[in-house]
Amino acid sequence: MKALRLPRSTERLSFRSMQHKDHPLLKNIFQDKDVMRYYADLKSEKEINEWIHWNKSHYLSYGVGMWIVEDRHTQSFIGQCGLVPERIEGNISIELGYLLTPENWGLGYASESAAMVRDFAFYSLAIPKLVSVIDPANTPSIKVAENIGMTYQRPVRRWNRSLSLYAAERS
Repeated sequence: MKALRLPRSTERLSFRSMQHKDHPLLKNIFQDKDVMRYYADLKSEKEINEWIHWNKSHYLSYGVGMWIVEDRHTQSFIGQCGLVPERIEGNISIELGYLLTPENWGLGYASESAAMVRDFAFYSLAIPKLVSVIDPANTPSIKVAENIGMTYQRPVRRWNRSLSLYAAERS
């Protein structure tokens, strides 16, 4: 069992582990058609519970997962950002993921949280390479990836679609 460690707070954001009590917060993103436009599908109530359980199991097995991102001063829910081991084309990679509520889009929170998680992965966990799998039509997500130093690598298949693999390596 790995010890769960969290990225440190930024000036505006804090990170915490996901809990079952977060179901209503996660429902706001996983059942929003605009948020989930570039994903396989909306998540059902059961799938949201499974997502929370999956992340909690990753905390125990790997010491990482998706973390809840909150406004550091108000503790209001902004979204989720974190690290998950994913099988991509037969290889296990550490994927940096981020997904925010629509009211928090365009405020720099995605880049801020992703940069903190990237730095945490590289310098606290000594992970040498991170990837993100992004729908090529999702230009805001691509912009976040590029803002934190990720570059396009190649197309990959996920959810029976062609997506784009972005990556960054620790310098």
